[in-house]
Amino acid sequence: MPLPRLRAMFFAVTLLPLVEVIALTFTMPLWGALFGRLFLGEPLPRVLAVALPACAAGVVLITEPWSPNGADAFPRRGLGAAVALCHAALSAAAKTCVRALGKGGHHPQVIVLYLTLCGSAISASVLFGLQGGPVAPLPRQWALLCATGACAFGSQTFSTLALRDISVGEAAVVNYLSLVWRASCTASWRSRRRPASTEQLVV
Repeated sequence: MPLPRLRAMFFAVTLLPLVEVIALTFTMPLWGALFGRLFLGEPLPRVLAVALPACAAGVVLITEPWSPNGADAFPRRGLGAAVALCHAALSAAAKTCVRALGKGGHHPQVIVLYLTLCGSAISASVLFGLQGGPVAPLPRQWALLCATGACAFGSQTFSTLALRDISVGEAAVVNYLSLVWRASCTASWRSRRRPASTEQLVV
């Protein structure tokens, strides 16, 4: 599922503005609660039953994929919205699978390791079968790729541990905190890159 999920995201950003794609992908808690109920028999708390559809409706109202505004720049807005929603559903499906494995008593690192191996095997088959081979990163990109891999490993490990004790819907809702962390990190990064003002230079 990681490969189709990523491809859906990359395709969606060519059909919609990035901000709308991100907003639509945050319908993932709704899909997670639905899949947890359907496939794992997890109860749906009354609060989530009310809050999740309201959140999904709010996201759709914000993005307005049916709106004619920007139709010239993004003529296939409807398709873009469908692809972004598909990305959210695939993300929730992946969490549902991890939740099922966690409830089965499997060690978290077993799940993380074989999840990575399966994703790599599928990615390699697509790259060599459809694209004629992978594209090598530039030398200066390796450090960033290593840092990204380390962060992804930590993120998946903690997510796997959490999904042993909480439902898919609850874990998906907690993911909304990533917006807060992302905004904080972005603001900090921008403040450090902002040039000093004339007053600061004088002082």
